[in-house]
Amino acid sequence: MSNAYRGFVVQPHEKRYLHYRDVGMIFARPPGGRFMQPSIDTILVCRALVDCLGDMPQVGRVIDVGSGSGLIGKFAAHHAQGDGDLEVTLIDIDPVATKYYQGSTFNAQSVVGVAGRSIDWKFRAEDAVAFLNNDAAFDLVVSNPPYIPTKGRNRV
Repeated sequence: MSNAYRGFVVQPHEKRYLHYRDVGMIFARPPGGRFMQPSIDTILVCRALVDCLGDMPQVGRVIDVGSGSGLIGKFAAHHAQGDGDLEVTLIDIDPVATKYYQGSTFNAQSVVGVAGRSIDWKFRAEDAVAFLNNDAAFDLVVSNPPYIPTKGRNRV
């Protein structure tokens, strides 16, 4: 549970280490970035992916739509079962997110899939609807629309 309800909030630009079930990264949203930072709902989606991916014996292509921090796509990449290479696409409309995924703090190159499976990363800064209209052949589509309001957005 986040400590935000007590008034403790980590700002999106402040570095912090995030880790869940063998997948981690250092997150700090770069200047000019507007993409979403990880929150408790990000971990809830990852937890649900544990069950979902456990029932999918062969996953060859994954896309994380509106990937924000990319943690959900990175988590799926690490836990997706199957043979051969795994292709993982992180797509967010914010081009700063794409730069973040390619940086050392996201550390995509360190991620290997189940049983050492190699991962072919694709980073896209564009509208996911248009992209999926041209290429919808993914085995798994994940997305975490922002739905948990922050204190400033919450109306009483």
